[in-house]
Amino acid sequence: MGGRVTNFDINDEYSRTQHYSWLLPVYFRNIDTSQNEAIKTLFLEVRTTTVPKTLVANTDVLEFGEIPVAFKKTQEILIKNVGTMEETLRL
Repeated sequence: MGGRVTNFDINDEYSRTQHYSWLLPVYFRNIDTSQNEAIKTLFLEVRTTTVPKTLVANTDVLEFGEIPVAFKKTQEILIKNVGTMEETLRL
């Protein structure tokens, strides 16, 4: 159905955000009635927000492969702060 986007702080790349509003159709038919009954439609509004990345990993995918039970495998990743403010990382 498409969506609507609103941009904030377009000229400032560090505080720029985009807010999206989507209207999604949801189709359903009551299973207790005949097949000839009309399909009903409800619309669900979904809102999402995107912000610039501030923490970036040195890899996009971690591939561990097959690991037997009772074994472990670790992989090291580097997290870099590319933003202008300090960030807290919690695990």
